[in-house]
Amino acid sequence: MYLIGIDETARCPALGPLYCLGIACDSRTVDALAKKLVLKDSKLTTPAQRKAVFDYVMKHHKSFKWELVKLEPFLIDLALSKRIRFGDYKLNLNDLEAIAFADIIVKLRKRIGKAEIAVYINNFEKTPEQLINRWKRLEQYDKIKGIEIHLTHSYNNIISLASMFCKHIEDMETQMWKFVTGFDFGSKNPNDKRVWEFVKRFPNSQLIRRNWGTNVPRILKAGEGSWRRPK
Repeated sequence: MYLIGIDETARCPALGPLYCLGIACDSRTVDALAKKLVLKDSKLTTPAQRKAVFDYVMKHHKSFKWELVKLEPFLIDLALSKRIRFGDYKLNLNDLEAIAFADIIVKLRKRIGKAEIAVYINNFEKTPEQLINRWKRLEQYDKIKGIEIHLTHSYNNIISLASMFCKHIEDMETQMWKFVTGFDFGSKNPNDKRVWEFVKRFPNSQLIRRNWGTNVPRILKAGEGSWRRPK
């Protein structure tokens, strides 16, 4: 049986995309990998540990397949301001994340082939039925009908691997942005003063989630740049 683990990272920061990642491999391989490497929730690991796991898998396990979907800041802003419509329904951030998860499952199933699949998702919903109902409302369920879906708020091996991959990619992109902008914006969280300074200095940056929390809109409204909230 093939296992697919799906997790997301960077849901709370005021800067950058929200990352959703799924990784697939057969159950025996992921169990063997867990005996060699420490697999756990990425929030409990260091950047060096995440990089070590990523590099090891990419070098020694070519059979692993993974897919990444990024929800860019402008999409997050549109969702938070209820400006994305699906028929009469206004999509929120949870809807966008559910669509991203469905897209990841479809792409990985296509790459896996006809093997039996079980999907494990670390998700905001309380039960698989709630997520399935959301997919149905968004006309996503028919794409993944028949696949065994598990929701969990704990970290088994396959979800831990997805979590560490996802966070490592965020780590790499964050360092790239800091290099390109020449500015250390810290943790990216809304309460970080370095984020405030970044928003003040680069108010037009596409990295900014302009509707996120209370701090960013307030800084932009009183800021020194030329950005204006669209009508």
